[in-house]
Amino acid sequence: MKVFLTVILGIGQLLFSIAASSIQVSFHDTQVFLPQFTRFQTRAPAGTTRIWAAMSTDLVDHVYSTNATELQYLIDFYGFSIEGPKGTGTGYIYTTQQPNTVPVYRLYGIGRTDHFLTTSVQERDLAVKRWGYHVEGILGYIQETPSTGLVPFHRLYNAPIHDHYYTTTEKEREDASRNGWTEEGVLGYIFPLEDDAPALDTTSV
Repeated sequence: MKVFLTVILGIGQLLFSIAASSIQVSFHDTQVFLPQFTRFQTRAPAGTTRIWAAMSTDLVDHVYSTNATELQYLIDFYGFSIEGPKGTGTGYIYTTQQPNTVPVYRLYGIGRTDHFLTTSVQERDLAVKRWGYHVEGILGYIQETPSTGLVPFHRLYNAPIHDHYYTTTEKEREDASRNGWTEEGVLGYIFPLEDDAPALDTTSV
């Protein structure tokens, strides 16, 4: 039975990777988000888009995306649920490269069922060569250094369950640290969510 379940899980992970890669959507296609932002006064400047966080308890995987189509697909077919807007702290990221910004690469490890964000080309390439990750694309562009109006986007990792976790809130960072995640520093600096940040509207997706 254990071998059977292992095989089924492996097939499921493979299908997830193939299906997700077949969507062919840009992470920072912001068209589906623009209507909902007009209802609120945002602190983020033009040229940015929101990072959404989703979690699958079955796959034990956090995923970060700026694309509503991709998120709805993961919700409908793989049991992911949106974390927020009051849950996992994220924010806004640039959709094109600006001064003092670097690309955020998103990778996925099928054997680890882990989505992974990094700004390091060396770390990206090492993850591909040594641990079997593949590069899914560029999530957006992030500030490398602190600046007025920006908050740190903390990066944590839980090695036993192979899960990367990112948050802008100190409380979530501290809670994760007490529950098995190891702090790995700051990915970069992003514009924070508004207090009245809207929920994801996928009715038009």
